[in-house]
Amino acid sequence: MSDRNNLTICLRDEEPRWKSLEFDVTGCCELALQASFEAVGNQDGGEVSILLSSDSVIAELNQKYRGVKGPTNVLSFPTELSEIEYVGAVPRLLGDIVVSFDTVVSEAEAANITIQAHLAHMLVHGALHLFGFDHQLREEARVMEKLEIQSLETLGIVNPYANGSVRV
Repeated sequence: MSDRNNLTICLRDEEPRWKSLEFDVTGCCELALQASFEAVGNQDGGEVSILLSSDSVIAELNQKYRGVKGPTNVLSFPTELSEIEYVGAVPRLLGDIVVSFDTVVSEAEAANITIQAHLAHMLVHGALHLFGFDHQLREEARVMEKLEIQSLETLGIVNPYANGSVRV
């Protein structure tokens, strides 16, 4: 568990291949969430749970909760208890983000970007969903993409939409 600037991250990596990557996955997760919080102007912080998983696990969740067959790169599950802010020193629960190793790695390779940059993008994207942003409608997508680009720029990651190869 990490606690940084009122942001608490509970990270669980149930897929062992995440540990084989040649960068600090935990640090990447923390920085990506912090960047997304700053982009939306969240000064209150909150708690986010991240599950680093595999295609098989995320496919099961995708089918169960979205009715969509097959894996995806990231899923977000916002907490429905939005009226609860802080109870004493315990931060409000924002929700859960699940990321698939297999899909993130294959998408990064296909787009010729680093796994670290793509993981950061998926976490920023997932966090924005926890804040209520969506991309179903064109205008919503523009707003969300702008926040993603802004968040990633603070991490030194170039616009993932610039060449059209990345779509979430």
